[in-house]
Amino acid sequence: MGRDRRIRWLHLSDFHQGVNRLDQKTEVPELLRRLLSDLEILHRDGPIDLVLFTGDLTQSGEAKQFEALGVFLDMLIGRLRELGSEPVLLAVPGNHDLVRPDGSDMAAVVFDAWEKNPKVQDAFWDNESKNYVQYHKPLLTAFANYRSFAKAWLKKHPLPAWVEVRANGFLPGDFGATIEKNGAKLFVAGLNSAFLQLGDGYYKGRLELSPRQLIQVAGQRWEESHDAALLLSHHPPDWLNERSLQGYKSLLIQRERFAAHLYGHMHEPQVSQHSEGGGSERFRIQAASLWSRDRFGKDSHETRLHGYSVGQMDLDDGLLRLWPREYVEKADGEWRFEPDNRRYYLHSDGQLQRPVSIKRLRPPPVVVPVSGAAPVGDASLRGSSSDPAIAREAATEASLASVSLEHYVVRERLELPLRRYLRGETHNPVVLWGPAFCGKKTLLRHVLSDVRSDEAKRGRKPLEVLLDFANFRLDHRDHLDGVLRGMALRIARAVSQRTGEKDYAQWVKARFEQHDHIERLNWLLEEDIFPRLQAGLSLVLLSANLLLHSPLGAEVFGMLRHWADCTQQSLHLAGEGSPSWLSLRLITVISTMESPQEVIHGSQFLNHAERIDVDDFSRDELVRLIRGYEKLPGAEVATDALLQVVGGQPNLLRRILDDASRIGVLQLDREHLQRVCLHHLESVRQWIRRSPELDDAVQRLLRGGQLTPVERQRLLSSGLSRNTPSGLKLRYPLYEDYLREQR
Repeated sequence: MGRDRRIRWLHLSDFHQGVNRLDQKTEVPELLRRLLSDLEILHRDGPIDLVLFTGDLTQSGEAKQFEALGVFLDMLIGRLRELGSEPVLLAVPGNHDLVRPDGSDMAAVVFDAWEKNPKVQDAFWDNESKNYVQYHKPLLTAFANYRSFAKAWLKKHPLPAWVEVRANGFLPGDFGATIEKNGAKLFVAGLNSAFLQLGDGYYKGRLELSPRQLIQVAGQRWEESHDAALLLSHHPPDWLNERSLQGYKSLLIQRERFAAHLYGHMHEPQVSQHSEGGGSERFRIQAASLWSRDRFGKDSHETRLHGYSVGQMDLDDGLLRLWPREYVEKADGEWRFEPDNRRYYLHSDGQLQRPVSIKRLRPPPVVVPVSGAAPVGDASLRGSSSDPAIAREAATEASLASVSLEHYVVRERLELPLRRYLRGETHNPVVLWGPAFCGKKTLLRHVLSDVRSDEAKRGRKPLEVLLDFANFRLDHRDHLDGVLRGMALRIARAVSQRTGEKDYAQWVKARFEQHDHIERLNWLLEEDIFPRLQAGLSLVLLSANLLLHSPLGAEVFGMLRHWADCTQQSLHLAGEGSPSWLSLRLITVISTMESPQEVIHGSQFLNHAERIDVDDFSRDELVRLIRGYEKLPGAEVATDALLQVVGGQPNLLRRILDDASRIGVLQLDREHLQRVCLHHLESVRQWIRRSPELDDAVQRLLRGGQLTPVERQRLLSSGLSRNTPSGLKLRYPLYEDYLREQR
């Protein structure tokens, strides 16, 4: 079983400890009892790693309020530990967590005129300014009780080894935390957004959240050492002043540093998604108040909005999930926590219906390749080059080792051409073509394993090297050198592990000093690689679809075509003592819904290769897949019903059958299937949205509008649609249901 790379948290906000003495003695204890009980339900999905508290922990920042708060938090942490968690508290202050100075206080007067006095702002953020201490001292005083509470809490609850917190921020309460779990590294930035709210006035549009705060607690290049990040503050973005809001957009949205921004203040739960400049969507998660008695309107109608949420970031599937809860009064007069279905469309398990993709800040972890060799990105390789960029290029995670062959369905019509090529019976390179999640890697691993076993019986040990273009910079021609070096280092290192030599980096260095551009790799293969091999060399090129529209695509594909031509020439020279290129096998994996005819026609490499279209399961293949699940006897009677709902999409079918095997029953209702297949469905939706033309065509089809011939062709060639007797339809009914709901 693989490592659990999920990080889960409890999000609380706006507790206002001390807001009402009567409430604190009567109603609040009951709310807390219900909360502690409710956590047991959500804990079934996994332990809680973090308790994220986004401000207004107390009502007025008094020391006795923080003391009472500590009692509540001890109960909360204690209960989570009883359930099997070891949570860490991370909090930011709100505008109620400070002791506000008198209105005549000079600091309050100065800060109240913040927007009108740029000189004050410059001096405030310049820690070398003579006035720096003068402006910061009043804040240290205002947040003194908060700082004392945080210090005492940390002394009582020392941080575990898997958490590192840097609390050296510009402002009281600013921190940067690194959470490391099973190789996953999450960065949490907590920033004080309340430091200007020293008075009782209305501060919407007047507050500050500065990039300087982040840099102070995180450093300049913190993204390179973390997989993903969360931002915490008390106030929502629309409470920031105009200048600060621009910095915020650059910080969170445009650079896509943070998967989500968590905040409170408004007492009304809300989740929204934002993107700018064609970037992927980011979460904004506004928390409900854990406790409040808010009055709205001229009649001072009291509204109680109690709630919290549990969040989860999965750094393997790259998704963020939420379970929002609300505290509601039932018909019997009892109050209890339950899924917040009033504000969110939730699945049956109370999960937010649509997760959002996370932008990885660093490459995924290195894993062991199929060949059993050590990971490519270890310390020996990182030290082989003075250029850190090249070292990072060489640290690939490309592996098929994690691809499960359980319940594998033999697809001889697809396997045969690949098997013949690997055995040397044919000589044209092979391209596995198909949309994401259609089973290309599963097919590839199965065939590679079979051929490897056959070769071992003959006393031969072929070498497989995995090159994943997802780990290369392909967006500019200037990066060609780095791509070639990365490929060279990976290939050389794999060979050195087979031969026991340790100076492989010198092979690469010598060839790159002696030759230019593509010739470098040609000479490396001919002079350094092939002579050291006793059997075949298979280069498996993953994520090659990234080359299709890359500035480097033509040059890299051109190089691959040259290698294929060298193989053909070696066929004629085999009798003359030059068979080296005959040992090379090129297997390219392309994941796209684009029409192969449109793309391949313009590629000198792809139009030379033998294309294997990895497509949907046939009915017979689905029956054989179902029969492989021992815990689902007789399930094949549902074959036609399953095909009608899902079609033959391999990944969807495996997900559904895996779920059915786990729970012991095959459920075909649409809501359940959407929940099981949510990762796949959301990936398809995001892929569609990246193409405005395709997105428009899909939306027009869903609306039943008239499609132009160009739109019809675009939908058909994308693989999203098919012709039926009743007209053009989306390929899979499950796609149609999900995409209709997301309109």
